[in-house]
Amino acid sequence: MHSKTRHLVWQRALLVLLSACGESQADLVADLPARMAQARCDALHACVAGEVELFLNNQDCVVTQQRMYEDSELGDLKRSIEAGTLVVEAAAIDTCINSMRSWGCLAYSTGLPFECEQALQGTVPLGGPCNHDLECAMDGWCDFGASCPGVCTLPNGPGVFCSRDHECQPGLQCDDTCHVPLELGSSCSGSLTHSECRHGEYCASDRCVTFDQLLGAAPGQPCDPVTGQLCQIGLACQVLDFQAGWLCGPLLELGSTCGLGVPNPCSPGLYCAGIQATLWPVPVITPGVCSPVSQPGQPCELPPLLDEDLAPTQSCAAYHRCDMGSRICKPIQRIGGPCTSNDECYSGVCDADACRIAHECTPSYMTLQK
Repeated sequence: MHSKTRHLVWQRALLVLLSACGESQADLVADLPARMAQARCDALHACVAGEVELFLNNQDCVVTQQRMYEDSELGDLKRSIEAGTLVVEAAAIDTCINSMRSWGCLAYSTGLPFECEQALQGTVPLGGPCNHDLECAMDGWCDFGASCPGVCTLPNGPGVFCSRDHECQPGLQCDDTCHVPLELGSSCSGSLTHSECRHGEYCASDRCVTFDQLLGAAPGQPCDPVTGQLCQIGLACQVLDFQAGWLCGPLLELGSTCGLGVPNPCSPGLYCAGIQATLWPVPVITPGVCSPVSQPGQPCELPPLLDEDLAPTQSCAAYHRCDMGSRICKPIQRIGGPCTSNDECYSGVCDADACRIAHECTPSYMTLQK
């Protein structure tokens, strides 16, 4: 018998033994999103102390990350345990959390350490029905592109189109296609947000670097928020005139003239109001003024030009975003909340005008598809 098949049979037997202890299995994962959020934020703060919240629109790291985990398949593991499609390896949970806490700058990756996937063992064989990747055994992934529930499927090799890392064979990662990621320090091509480097690392000045290595430019030095270096902690990469270029400067106070910036060039609680920018036919910036952020229900401004990943919520108070249609500050939505685009949801998935669980085929999703 193949070793992986033997392990799967053992898991099935284990489920029978644990059938009377289902509640204790569920208890093991009840606070897992909260523990993972704290561990990941500890790692982020160890990487760049004082800078994490600036890139989160001054939202608390733990609160934001916990909501994201709760609205993913990690927040719905109890259902999988009760269905017998997932076993929790109790002894491995603490190993998972400790691994996340010691992750360092790799915590900027959107995935989970190998130790966490070992703690959550799927029992569904290849070809079996599944609701999310963690339910699949033998390194499988849940393909629910054509049906719900989905089907546990063999992971893909290099060059195959993909949408998430679980679709790729161990050792590969997904960036449109499955590929072997470049090691730290390797030559690379792409931008800070789209590159061939390992997830959690970035391609800056044609080299794979960690996030803390991005933050090296001193006050008054050139910076590049797309393909180059960002500024030291406490500074922002700012531009008031495209011809003068991007320069590092201190965070600006209320009433200061401001331009584009990464992170937000204005001090916490402020944003650059009234700024306008265009790239065609001639790149031009009309500077704005650092002003208080808009509160829930108040009119707001969308950031000009910058990638939504870099500055999606600058003009609104924490835990809110500027709605693209109404230009009103609205809360970032939890599962079931109304939405018109993915970035309005903590899960990052908006389907049929409602936020749904990320990376999961759920009963609500099936209803939405009818």
